[in-house]
Amino acid sequence: MARLMDDVMQKNMRAEKTEYHPLKFYEEYVAWYGAFAPYVGMCLCAADPSLKQSITCNFVSRAAVSLRGIIALWQVHDYQDCWVAYRCLLDRLFHLHFLNRTDSFKEFADWSFLQQYHARNAIRSSPLFKDKIDPDFFRDSEADKARAKALSEDPPEWTRPGAETEARDMNLEFLYKQRI
Repeated sequence: MARLMDDVMQKNMRAEKTEYHPLKFYEEYVAWYGAFAPYVGMCLCAADPSLKQSITCNFVSRAAVSLRGIIALWQVHDYQDCWVAYRCLLDRLFHLHFLNRTDSFKEFADWSFLQQYHARNAIRSSPLFKDKIDPDFFRDSEADKARAKALSEDPPEWTRPGAETEARDMNLEFLYKQRI
């Protein structure tokens, strides 16, 4: 893998803006990462099944799926959506860095839960979806209702991080500039 990454770095230094690696090169990398991601997740969660590790595992797993999606989009020449998926990957990276830097995993988990709870409730309540949704799928457990009520009474104070700030803090500001 180290040789593969060295190849990437050397070729990128020599590459012109219009020169790309062959698709096979990226497919091999994504196949390696896709196989590696669950291993990383298992190691992280087995060593420390904390909320921090669980969220980190989810970010790693979603990155693997996103990379496969980018390859599929590239194969059908949908380059604009490849770029969109790439920016989503960078946003996840910046979010994860922010969560680590501020140790705000619990606030993020509570905020995410409440956002999803309200979104489900909005769909359930919408006349546009009344006859189109499966009520069992959108049913909340008693535990979820209690958690949502408690969180609504004392909402989590988590806000999305600034991507540019996180990129700068990581000394990877060029990544922020590429995502625009």
